Amino acid sequence: MSFFEPGVESARSVNMALILRAVVTQGAISRSELVLQTGLSRKTVGAVVGELARRNLVEESDTAARGVGRPSFTVRPADSVAALSVCLTLGSVRIAVVGLDGVVQERVDYRSDRSATPDELVNAIVAVAEAMGLSRSRKVIGIGLVVPEPGLGGDEAVGDAAASALGIRLGLPVVLATAGTAGARAESIFGAASGAQEMIYLRCGPDGRLAGGIVTGGAIVLGHRGRAGCFTPVAGRTASTGRAQSVEDNVLSVLDVLGPVLDPEVVVLGGSLVRSVEAVRAGVERRRSAADDTRGAGPAIIGSALGDDDLFIGAAQSVFEGVLSDPRNFDAGRLGAEGAHPIDSAPALTRV
Repeated sequence: MSFFEPGVESARSVNMALILRAVVTQGAISRSELVLQTGLSRKTVGAVVGELARRNLVEESDTAARGVGRPSFTVRPADSVAALSVCLTLGSVRIAVVGLDGVVQERVDYRSDRSATPDELVNAIVAVAEAMGLSRSRKVIGIGLVVPEPGLGGDEAVGDAAASALGIRLGLPVVLATAGTAGARAESIFGAASGAQEMIYLRCGPDGRLAGGIVTGGAIVLGHRGRAGCFTPVAGRTASTGRAQSVEDNVLSVLDVLGPVLDPEVVVLGGSLVRSVEAVRAGVERRRSAADDTRGAGPAIIGSALGDDDLFIGAAQSVFEGVLSDPRNFDAGRLGAEGAHPIDSAPALTRV
């Protein structure tokens, strides 16, 4: 029987990704804590952190409190990488610059014509981006474009056309994501469900319809064509009365169907649904009592910790995924270079 034995380069890639994700997720962490969390030796952690610092992905400082023994420097995400996040909704366009650490550095919101064509939307986005002073020298490595889910006001053809044109105009790769996927990604990394392995994220789409995302095994569920996240059909099928359901009723209907199947540890309500957290909690308890549910405590029902920034942050993390998966592909020296991109073989358009 033969076993796969990863080579030196493979192990180096895995170690770099492991440490970079830990630093990005926690914002600031000491080398000693990295040793404990990753199980790697102090020597390996030191070498990997040094390599990440040379690539301008992390920074170190000696401001950490020192006790007896060796000093342990604090490692944090470097301010050398950013993404441009663009959120398209009916009648509005929101743009933000987001750092590798998940911090929204700058944002602009403006109204748009509901009947605007992809070219008109792109012209407006490019104008705002240029007014914000965005360029390769500002360390923007890609664009995360968030569009409504198909069936919730989203038009896949319009989204694809806008994404392709935007990438060409700004000379950057574009990652296309739905609102539910972006929100779920952000909350699972930096927000209310940070560290959760099983999570359902819900937010309101147009007309009170529900969009959302699912995290299982710590990974985002995208679906066969990247369209997972339109939960309105679920709510519609489970409606038992002829009256129009409230938003809270729709959320409860979704949880009635998906809860037993996915068994989430946490349900995060984003967007305007944050105001419905208490009502949904009470509704879940009523239904559990009526059904004489003896399976123990259900999932925690909590509101978004990222507020109105969750879609920006999730879209940016989709862009950063190429760097986080294999930091060796990132070459900060290419930032600002004409006709070059800091990530090797960066695709023009990706759907996540």
